Amino acid sequence: MNTLEQILLAKKERIMNAEERIVEATEVIYEAIDAQIDLLISKTAYPCKHLFQIGAVFINGDRDMGSYCSYKRFDHIDLATKKRTDLMPAYFSGANG
Repeated sequence: MNTLEQILLAKKERIMNAEERIVEATEVIYEAIDAQIDLLISKTAYPCKHLFQIGAVFINGDRDMGSYCSYKRFDHIDLATKKRTDLMPAYFSGANG
C-alpha cells in the first residue's frame, strides 16, 4: 500500500489538476506498473524467440455496473533482434483476421 501511495504522491499535481481524478490516478498506477514490467522484461533471459506484452486496465464491477476494460498495449518483441512491434493498430482495426 505504501508503494501505491508513493507513486500517487509523486504525481499528486497531475492527479489533482485532472478533470477526472480517479481516472487519472488509475492511469498513473498503470504507467508505473507498465514501466516496472518493461524493466523486468529487459533484465530477464527468455528461452524462446518471441515475447508478447499485453497491458490493460480491468475494473470489475458488480452486476448493475458491469466491468470495464481498456487495452493499453499489445506488443510483439523479437528477442533475437530486440525489435518491438506495436500490434494494437492491427488488432483493433480488424486486420488480424
